[in-house]
Amino acid sequence: MGEPLEGACLALARLFNLSLVKMVESPRERYRLHDLLFEHAGGKLEACQEVEETKRAHADYLVALFNKHSLDDLSNAPEVADDLDNLRFIAGWALAQGDGDLLGQLATAPRNWLYNIFRAWEDWQIWLAGALELGVEDQQTKANVLQAMGDVQQFRKQMDAALESYAQALGLFRAVGDRLGEANVLLS
Repeated sequence: MGEPLEGACLALARLFNLSLVKMVESPRERYRLHDLLFEHAGGKLEACQEVEETKRAHADYLVALFNKHSLDDLSNAPEVADDLDNLRFIAGWALAQGDGDLLGQLATAPRNWLYNIFRAWEDWQIWLAGALELGVEDQQTKANVLQAMGDVQQFRKQMDAALESYAQALGLFRAVGDRLGEANVLLS
């Protein structure tokens, strides 16, 4: 982090030449650790007991990335599309950890991307339902989760369920004083 581009490119080229990283199939240049190194690094991570801290940092990175590009699309942020697999991985981890608040953030920060670009309806509904089932303490996040759930239900033509989700979201948006959230729910 903070490495100048030229230095980062040289370091990456060196890692690639040493077969420590390999290219990932993608429209853009992307790399991942070689399988053996990935397994070794995972073992080291577990040994130093920093797995949860690392995965939370990964989740925080993804939430920040999707918040930063919440209104963008493939034309002006094509690199964001490469993070769907990362999102699936870390959302699955948050679900397994029983962290409804984190799962709610992971399911709502990429809302525009999940709805308009990825169209990952099944994944999205699982994450939203999981967050609600686990419990979302933060009322703003819970309202966002309920609104997104209503959107998924509306897309799937589950109109009664969508109206119920929107009604719950509307009450929460009003309770936290989020006039934009309130207006968006009424629009939906």
